[in-house]
Order: sequence, then structure tokens, then C-alpha cells
Amino acid sequence: GGAQFLTINNASSSPNPPFAFLGGVGVDGAGNVFVTDIATDTLYGFTNAGVQFLTVNGTSNPPSPPFVAPNSVTTDLAGNVYVADRFSLTVYGFTSAGVQFLQIGNAAASPPFGRPEDVAVDVSGNGFVADRGGTVYGFTSSGVQFLAINNSTASPDPPFVAVDSVGVDFAGNVYVGDTTTNTIYGFRCG
Repeated sequence: GGAQFLTINNASSSPNPPFAFLGGVGVDGAGNVFVTDIATDTLYGFTNAGVQFLTVNGTSNPPSPPFVAPNSVTTDLAGNVYVADRFSLTVYGFTSAGVQFLQIGNAAASPPFGRPEDVAVDVSGNGFVADRGGTVYGFTSSGVQFLAINNSTASPDPPFVAVDSVGVDFAGNVYVGDTTTNTIYGFRCG
């Protein structure tokens, strides 16, 4: 068990631009690997054989608004790719070909994110965003907010301090990680 079948790095795969500070890794149903790099502000896509097929950054398929620190990436069942960027205060949605179809957040958005750290997508295509400001937001696939879990709306015990991670299961339950309280929370949302 545990036989390595893939290596993607600056020496073996020559990603363009070269990796500098990796953020998140997500894999779609076809086995394509999506990687964010916080230092180069890039979303990469690789086949499961390590061949690069996608670059989204300031020069190739520039997102709007531009990436500042893309730290988390996930995919949905349709093969779309979602990126949380902690410093542009934005969650992006892209097709697997790199076409941007969704922007949630940024300073003009309602609600404005404090610092989106992580993103997860359920089987229905709904997105969940862990905002370090102390809230987990739920959005439809078109970007309409339908959920806010925070100290005021859900009374988590212990109270949220620094929401940093989010996951969702097939039943629609949302799991939240708080790095300050070292607590994992589960909420029935499905």
C-alpha cells in the first residue's frame, strides 16, 4: 500500500510558472489535480500523469479581481474548480478549462469576507466558505448566499474564534475547523 504514482514539482514537471509556495490541492472526478500557489498567485491544473493543462494567473486567463493569495482549492462533481483567496477576499469559480464563471466576495460583496481560508462544495454544487472572521457561509452554485453559521446564528460550543477549514459530506452536513480552539464542529445543513 501507499505506492507513489505521481510527482509534480519544479524538477520533474516544470510547472509554468515554477512553484514558489503551494497553497491548496484539489482533485476532480477525472483525476485532474488542481494546485494553488500563494506566492505566484496562480491556479494550476495537471492531468493525473502530471502534464500541465491549465494556468490561471495575472498573465494567463487573468481572474477578476486578480489573485492575491489563492490558498485553497476544491472541485465539484461537474469538474468546476473553486478557489478561496484570503487577501483578495474572494472565492472564484472556474470551469476545468479556466473560464471564470463566479466571483463571491471582495470588498463590494454582501457579506464582505473577513478572510476566506477554505472552500468546499457539496454534491448539489453548493459552496461553503470558511471565513477566518468567524463565519461559515453557504452559497448556491450561482453565488446566492443561503447560510451563515457563526456565534450569533448557531451558538457553537465553544464559540468560534478562527474558522480556518470547512468540509461537507454527501448528506450535506458541514464540518468546520477552528485552529484557535482546536475544535472540529459539525452542523446538519442538508
